[in-house]
Amino acid sequence: AWYQRRVRAASGILSDILSGNDMSEEDKVAMVTPVLERLAGKSTMCDLMNATTTMSVISNINSLISYKYIAKIVPKLAGWLPTNIDNGAAFQNTILGRFLSCSTIRPPSIIPGLTRQVSPYFNRSSVLNQDMTQHSVNQYQQFIDSIQSLTSKFVYHLIKSEAKEETLDWIVKCLDANRNKAKLVASFMAISGASDGFLLNLAAVLLKLCSPFLGPENPKLCSIDIRFCGPSSKSLFPQQTEDKILDKVNGAEIDKEIILSLGNPDNFNFITTCFYLTHRALQLAYTAPFDKYRRLMKSLMETQRLVQDMGGSSFSVDTGVREKFESQFIEQLEVKTHLLHPDTVGYVLLFYCSSAHWLTRISAAEQAVSLSDIHSELTVPQHPSITLAMVPSYFISAMCQFLINVRYFAEISLENFPTGSINYFITFLVQFCNQTWVSNPHTRAEIVEALTIFIPNERSSSSVSTSNRETAFCSNTMARNFLGKALISLFVDIEHTAQFEHKFQYRFHIFELLQYIWPHEHFEVSKLSCEVKGREEDTTVLFTRYIKLLFNDANFLLDEALHNLEEIRKIQLEQENQEEWNALDENTRQTKLKTLADLKRMCTSHNILSYETVNCLCYMTTKCNGISAEDLESVTYAFVTPLLVDTLVTMLNYYLRELVGERQTKYKVKNFEEVKILPE
Repeated sequence: AWYQRRVRAASGILSDILSGNDMSEEDKVAMVTPVLERLAGKSTMCDLMNATTTMSVISNINSLISYKYIAKIVPKLAGWLPTNIDNGAAFQNTILGRFLSCSTIRPPSIIPGLTRQVSPYFNRSSVLNQDMTQHSVNQYQQFIDSIQSLTSKFVYHLIKSEAKEETLDWIVKCLDANRNKAKLVASFMAISGASDGFLLNLAAVLLKLCSPFLGPENPKLCSIDIRFCGPSSKSLFPQQTEDKILDKVNGAEIDKEIILSLGNPDNFNFITTCFYLTHRALQLAYTAPFDKYRRLMKSLMETQRLVQDMGGSSFSVDTGVREKFESQFIEQLEVKTHLLHPDTVGYVLLFYCSSAHWLTRISAAEQAVSLSDIHSELTVPQHPSITLAMVPSYFISAMCQFLINVRYFAEISLENFPTGSINYFITFLVQFCNQTWVSNPHTRAEIVEALTIFIPNERSSSSVSTSNRETAFCSNTMARNFLGKALISLFVDIEHTAQFEHKFQYRFHIFELLQYIWPHEHFEVSKLSCEVKGREEDTTVLFTRYIKLLFNDANFLLDEALHNLEEIRKIQLEQENQEEWNALDENTRQTKLKTLADLKRMCTSHNILSYETVNCLCYMTTKCNGISAEDLESVTYAFVTPLLVDTLVTMLNYYLRELVGERQTKYKVKNFEEVKILPE
């Protein structure tokens, strides 16, 4: 407190001198430089546990560098850049990096197997007292937000001065050094780069710098130049080698000469630079911690079930199990406090909403490099603008993954997002779900999963309503006109482009959307079956190909599920014979138990997927209010054309015989619910 009072007094005197005209700028710089060096040295004291000191240090520096001729000194100070700019973690030990390192998320132990130190933020009482926990979370989130705001002002002052190039260069070098954080494996190898908290703070600071042009209808979005990551761009950002959204038009590779003909500016405006840097920062900041948080929640639930199985009270639970639960709970709180900061989540949603509208508009205007080139109302063209070949594909994948994770871990932020803004998301996702817009089926599958966040989920245990999102989804013109065909097309496309085990997961999300929109008359998915009539023997008809693959999936998944049930029953019968089971050596018993657990896991997965596949066959051929009698007849006819009817009959007869005939006892396991099978 004594130190802070002295610093505040000195800062006040310096501010009076700097605002006066008694000294030249050169003399003022010479006088202030040692003070700045001293304050920069104090940045080593910055951390969240010393939040007051941290905010004081940044505030005092900000009061000095608010004068442009002082701000230009900062990049010349010792410790501005790390010695090794290829080491992502080294940026944490720079002047700006120390401000960005304030977080509740602790880095993992450097030595494998070493027990994590006691949390400085939460303790055992946090597990027991919910009110105390929420108070602590709110307090730390307030500290984080304040430090982010002050750091944002620090960066803003530098950018408004002659230090702009050095400041942007620091951000670019930092993001490039931490490029591996975009990979999921980074959550297991976090020590190879900057900490998760550091990158989350950097992304938050950039988001605050973006605030003047955020909002889907903000006119400043017109200033963003799509050529920033073009093949010969002169921008600071080394992203020209990134995969782009569009790589083919009508099946042909894009002519790079056409892209080059759009020009390559020598300099890009700050809005464009900030927009692209923020997209990159968000991709790096959220990939690893969301994956880490998902695994933490899974482990926590498993330990919680173990605690409940032991009786639940502190007396009946094994000490080791209780300590494990408390440790996991505290670590989950640490990550949640920073990762799911509600204000930051809202900022990211607004940024991505603005980006979605920008991409939707600019992709529909042929060879427009910014929205300022568009002078009329756009309709959806048959093919996207060639300029999408300059936009990194992670713009879409990072946005989709963020929306999906927010749905799981911060759904209230999504539901409270304005309905009009949700419409921009839906329009963008449906438009880019089309094969002509995005050729990569994996990215399109991510888009489909992201679209499921706007409809009710029967399997979700969340108490958060979906009415706001559902209203936006059902009234969206783009979804009504194009989603049905896009889903059927993707179902077909991923057959040969996705890994075998992945295609079923992709199709699971397609089923979620199809089941929801099928009975809605406005979506008119059933009309896709009309093209079958008169072309019954044509294997290239989209709906015919879809049905054929549906039959193939049902056959494979049901067969695998039944095989797993049979194997599970064999091991369970062995266990029932206690004499023979106990006669087995310990290693053999453990191997069989592990095999049993693996079989149950695979069987559960196959049963869930097979249920969704067979369920699709059911509702598509069953009368419902949203489907006219004529359309229903057209759909059912498509399922029983000469090309498909034999396959359907053979499949139904075989599984009826297996499931309700004499052979059904082979599949009678102890607990049907455990493996998600519905015998009724």
